[in-house]
Amino acid sequence: MTLEACLPEHLRGPTTSITRLAGGLSGAGVYRVDAAAGLYVLKVAGDDAPLAAWRQALAIQRRAGDAGRA
Repeated sequence: MTLEACLPEHLRGPTTSITRLAGGLSGAGVYRVDAAAGLYVLKVAGDDAPLAAWRQALAIQRRAGDAGRA
């Protein structure tokens, strides 16, 4: 699977660029995504990452986004 395939459809396109970011302690790949819709961070976890923890983190991040905090 390509990194672009990990993005939602509205972030894919010819002007989208994906750049790996250095650092991080989780072992996941972290990337900067510059798209027409804005600037984003993409985190790609390994296959061994627990799904329940990912779902919980996603729910927290969505609540923070909905509150205008993320």
